[in-house]
Amino acid sequence: MKTTFTTFHTAVLTIVFHLLLSLSANAQANHVVISQVFGGGGLNASHYNRDFVELYNPTSAPVDLAGWTVQYSAIASTTFVAVPLSGTIPSKTYFLIGLGSNNLGVGTALPLTDVSQTTPNISSTSFKIALVNNTTLLTGHPNPASASVDFLGTGTANFSEGAVAAAGSNTTSLLRKANASSTAATHGPGGDDEKKGSGYDSDNNAADFVLMSAVTARNSNIHVLPVSFTSFRATNVASGIQVEWQVAGERYINQYIIERAADGRIFQPVAEIKAVGNASYKWTDQAPYTTENYYRIRSVDNTGSDKYSAIVFINAGQEKLAVTLFPNPARGGNLTLQFHHQPKGRFTVQAFSAAGQEVQRSSIDHAGGFANYSVPVNAIRGTGVYYLKISNGTEQSLIRLMRD
Repeated sequence: MKTTFTTFHTAVLTIVFHLLLSLSANAQANHVVISQVFGGGGLNASHYNRDFVELYNPTSAPVDLAGWTVQYSAIASTTFVAVPLSGTIPSKTYFLIGLGSNNLGVGTALPLTDVSQTTPNISSTSFKIALVNNTTLLTGHPNPASASVDFLGTGTANFSEGAVAAAGSNTTSLLRKANASSTAATHGPGGDDEKKGSGYDSDNNAADFVLMSAVTARNSNIHVLPVSFTSFRATNVASGIQVEWQVAGERYINQYIIERAADGRIFQPVAEIKAVGNASYKWTDQAPYTTENYYRIRSVDNTGSDKYSAIVFINAGQEKLAVTLFPNPARGGNLTLQFHHQPKGRFTVQAFSAAGQEVQRSSIDHAGGFANYSVPVNAIRGTGVYYLKISNGTEQSLIRLMRD
């Protein structure tokens, strides 16, 4: 009986532990947050000439900031200086507060600020910043959970939310992460998290912020692209190939650009569809390639930010192909297998060298019908010809793969 009790509680604790890990990894704030702070204004010619605090609204509704304040306190001080706020911060949008400068003649000007003030000059290394939904000045060692909406302490500051974040510098900012695994590299130009917002909040400054040398101040004209593609397909019709897609959360989207490729790699725009707030769109390609056609949709918002859909494949005039592989020739570590009208079941994917040696094996649990699956091919090393065998025990497909 004692063994059963111990085993049961061990299992429960394991489940709770993994649940807490999952919640921590997805700790998105449900309130406006401090998204970035820079204190090196006017100290370096390659950066901004003013200090700034940046906010971000990760929620699905606008927030009126009238009567709110951003409050600053030096490294070991117990008093705060307030900057009054005004205006509204829309959903998934930033808000830029311009502050003091060490020398306005050194560095580049900030983009248009949403609130501007000439003081305070904030430290570039260790400091405390609070976002407060009233005008009452904080004093002493405030408890972030009760006294402020958000709080950031850096370097050797005498108070913080959880552990202090790293100290900044004249050439770096403190940037809030998009998610638990975000880094300075993923938030940098072209990184995976560059346009995903700064909404991660585990109530631990050290875990929630990264140091950024690529400092980019963002104002209320910059918002995270909210649209998501819920479905996307291409079908043969009498007049050509009909491309259909459905979206959710379409806000600030200006247009959809349909791109087509013959090889799944080199895409060219073939049509532009104006976004009109619909949940679904369609367009017919009346002059498709005679055999293989790959399509993807590029959504573009009114600031020029973009987001791509998945890729779909169709063979003109032939809709019931078994399995398609792209891109082919392949580069990188992943390929896409596209199943067309395959039965439900488990499929084995084997990769063979030209000499017939198996170099990789994986499996896919297919729900039936049409679907795309990402297949890692890291074990396929070197250039040349390989073969992929896809089978479910009764049927199989063999695809020739070129590795560049």
